[in-house]
Amino acid sequence: MQSFRFQSRVQTTVSAVSYESAKSFYESEKGEMERKLQGSASFSFGNIFSLSGGATKTRNSKTLRIIERGTSSDVKYFRVFSNIVLSRFRTIRRSFKLSHSFRQRLLELPQHYDYAKYSELITDYGTHFYSSGVLGGRYEFVYRFSKAELRESGLSDEEQRNCLKTEASFKIFKLGSSGGSNRCTNNVLSRRHNGSFTMAAKEVISNVIGGQSHTASALSFFARNRLTTNAYENWTASVKLSPAVIDFKLRPISSVIPDRAKQRNMALAIEHYFAKYQTSKCTGRCENSGRSVVVRDGTICKCLCAPGRSGSSCEN
Repeated sequence: MQSFRFQSRVQTTVSAVSYESAKSFYESEKGEMERKLQGSASFSFGNIFSLSGGATKTRNSKTLRIIERGTSSDVKYFRVFSNIVLSRFRTIRRSFKLSHSFRQRLLELPQHYDYAKYSELITDYGTHFYSSGVLGGRYEFVYRFSKAELRESGLSDEEQRNCLKTEASFKIFKLGSSGGSNRCTNNVLSRRHNGSFTMAAKEVISNVIGGQSHTASALSFFARNRLTTNAYENWTASVKLSPAVIDFKLRPISSVIPDRAKQRNMALAIEHYFAKYQTSKCTGRCENSGRSVVVRDGTICKCLCAPGRSGSSCEN
């Protein structure tokens, strides 16, 4: 560890983002993960969310649920999240101090390229490691709305995001007041749900990172389940005792290998490891600017349709 810095005070922020389709949601996730990769071998982005530590495994299940809806044209997604920042860290850039067991495994690797041998190390230690990061907690909702119903509400995209953010800030995160725009409660869509714009969502997926397991599980829910009283406050307090990595930069495991030949072999093994997620393996094609993605451990190809398009191949 090169540096570790505690925050003088806990930072809590609430943000809201919208996506016009499952395709745009996926591409945002993809871009975020690519930003976090440093010095990686060039490979096709696939199911990497599940390969980068506990903080991202949960996100992969969330992303998969959204991808499953990717062939519908009547969907719009919103992400509302709260970050609690406790500290920041950075690992050393060179002269890595490797554990005895890891050094021993490196010595056992052959000088020639043998994917089976190198993939065993990947299975045990992963493809990447944290080069820097933020410790704390993250509580996130992804809302799925009907575009047709949103049009009925008469709210602009900015108003929709602000309504979700205001309602979540007050009812869940206990920040600010319940005020907000009168249009949030007094529109056609909200009036159907007792003045709640949030309750008009067709599906809600929650995602909790950090905190003690019993407090985090109290926040995890799908659809319209209600949170128990003080659930968020209890989780916030437990984040200080059990923080998680909520933001990070990654470097490939090959960068810590001192032997140049083995370093090159490992970089190639990582590239081959991700090859099963390359969309070139998919038969058929996605029409109308749809995007092909590979999910479920490289076994299924799906099309994510552009806004206004639908169908298994985005043909409609």
